[in-house]
Amino acid sequence: QAEKETLGLFLTGHPIARYEDELSRVVTGRINTLITGGPSGGEGFGGRQKDRRVVVAGLVMAMRTRNTQSGGRIAFLVLDDRTGRIEVTLFTEAYKRFGHLVNQDQLVVVEGSLGYDDFSDGWRINADKVLDIGEVREAYARRLVVSLDHGRLGNGAMDHLKQTLSTFRDGRCPVWMEYQGESARAVLRLGDAWRVRPTDELIRRLGALSGQDAVRIEY
Repeated sequence: QAEKETLGLFLTGHPIARYEDELSRVVTGRINTLITGGPSGGEGFGGRQKDRRVVVAGLVMAMRTRNTQSGGRIAFLVLDDRTGRIEVTLFTEAYKRFGHLVNQDQLVVVEGSLGYDDFSDGWRINADKVLDIGEVREAYARRLVVSLDHGRLGNGAMDHLKQTLSTFRDGRCPVWMEYQGESARAVLRLGDAWRVRPTDELIRRLGALSGQDAVRIEY
């Protein structure tokens, strides 16, 4: 954060890095690929005339708003995903629905229309939907998987697991357990009553119980 405040960029690490593996299963592509039309270059998706539906992830690096003549507000964001930056516009209705998510340095996933803006001479996304990482997991994830080893389940670990999951049980993401016993393995799918909100906090707590490498999101 100090690097970003001093230099205007993240030099030794980018906050999006820890989510890149997950986000690769969700986004249409990285920003540099989308705005150059792919590794071979060019002017994007067959030229500048047609817009295209995309899903893009990035950190909100800058934001400004302005009032419209009808009394609404429009927001203009700059998203950075470590490969490039792109401007995103939230028109009045989108800003009403998602404005609370677009704070500076917030990681967001944007669904919208990518097109070339002749006025600014650059690519721009008109956003229809904005999600934070927890909402992305709820919208796209197939399951949350926790690997449990027989040797780690002593001292009330199962009670702690139940308590941890209970705190986040008002979500839509199924939970699967991969159990390794002394002489057998099994995959257990918890019932629908145990669907969770797969937030960073839940993953952190589960990792503390079973090991950070033992918790994953499958898309």
